[in-house]
Amino acid sequence: PSILGALQQAGYDRSMDEIRGADLPARSGALRPSPPFRETRLDPATRAIFLPAGMQIDLGGLAKGWIAAQAAELLLPFTTACAVSAGGDMALLGLPGDEHLWEISLEDPLDSEQVLAILKVPAGGLATSSVTRRQWRQGAEARHHIIDPRNGQPSRSPWLSVTVYAQSILYAEAFAKALLIAGPAAAPALLSRVEGLQYAAVEPDGQISGTLTNMELCYVPEPTF
Repeated sequence: PSILGALQQAGYDRSMDEIRGADLPARSGALRPSPPFRETRLDPATRAIFLPAGMQIDLGGLAKGWIAAQAAELLLPFTTACAVSAGGDMALLGLPGDEHLWEISLEDPLDSEQVLAILKVPAGGLATSSVTRRQWRQGAEARHHIIDPRNGQPSRSPWLSVTVYAQSILYAEAFAKALLIAGPAAAPALLSRVEGLQYAAVEPDGQISGTLTNMELCYVPEPTF
C-alpha cells in the first residue's frame, strides 16, 4: 500500500482514460522506491498513523477487497449464498444451491471477452492481479500499475495475471499482487506464509500454471511463433 509515490512517478497520476490519451514525457531521473511499509507507526491511544517521510498510501486493492467482504456479510442474512465482485476481487459466502463449490470464470488477460477456465473453489475469497489491464506509455517506456516495492518500478513479471484463492479476500488480494511481482521462484515461500493459499497464473502464451488446479479448461490460445 505504500507505492503511491512510485506509481505517480511512473505516470499514473490521473485517470487511466486521461493517461492513455496523453503524450507523457519520459521521466527524468530514476524512479525512487518508497520507504518500506513496516516503517509506519500506529498509535492506538490517539488512533493515529505516522508515515515516514516520502511515503504515500494507496489502499486501492485492499480497500476494494474489504468493501466486497463487508457487502457480502451484509447480504448473507437474506440468502444462503452470495458472491460480491469488485474489479477482480470476489467475496464468496455460503454455497449456491446444492453445489459443493463455486464456479468462477478465469478471464484471458489479453482478451476480456474470452474465458480461459472455470475455477472451482469453496467459499472464501478470490482476487486477480494483472499487468495487462492498466497500461500506458511514458516517453518510450511501457508502463503498468503493478509496482515492485523493492525498486519502485513497474514489475517485470513473467506472468500476465495471477488469481489467488484464500479463506480471506484480503489475503487473496495481497498475495495475488505479491505472487505476480515475485514470480514463480518465490511462490513456494509466499504460499507457505498463509494456510490454504492457492494460485493460478496465466503465462504469456495463455497456459495456466500454479497450485489452483481444480478447474475446467475452456480455451487454450493457439501458440504464436
